[in-house]
Amino acid sequence: MSLIFYEAIQESQLDRQAGEQGELVLWQRPPLVDDEVLMGSDRRWRVVKIETYQLGNDAVYVAMVNRADLAVPEQWRSHRRKDLFPNVTLGIYSSPSRKVLTCQMSMEGTPEAVGFRLQHYVPTGQGTRMSSEPQPWEVDRIQAYLPVDDEASYTAIHLGWCREVALEMAA
Repeated sequence: MSLIFYEAIQESQLDRQAGEQGELVLWQRPPLVDDEVLMGSDRRWRVVKIETYQLGNDAVYVAMVNRADLAVPEQWRSHRRKDLFPNVTLGIYSSPSRKVLTCQMSMEGTPEAVGFRLQHYVPTGQGTRMSSEPQPWEVDRIQAYLPVDDEASYTAIHLGWCREVALEMAA
């Protein structure tokens, strides 16, 4: 089983009210171009590009997806993001049982440090302000997977393995 990060190439194609997500992370076999996936609703999305990131003989994949019923646009959100933030990395944080706990991008290209306690962000009701609530997970180790292709969307994917900690300790 491999770690696959599915990313919609156009935010505007998503139907958030139907439960569609712009990103989806699964442990499964690597997809192929033209495979179809569901992104949280019954609408089909087609894999249009696969990026490989390696660490030794291990790999994780980014599968870029487009709605199956639409033509693939020329400009993708990953292109714009990479133009604005050339060092962007993706952090995926997982439990020992391979449950994905959270994903986040770092525009500076740095992963969370070993010992960092994962946070859950909650709207405060004051515009875009959020408050953080500690989660019972702490980053135990990080593996950096580097892109095989120079045209990849991320400069690295950081896979953070977390261990469970007492919630009182996380406060």
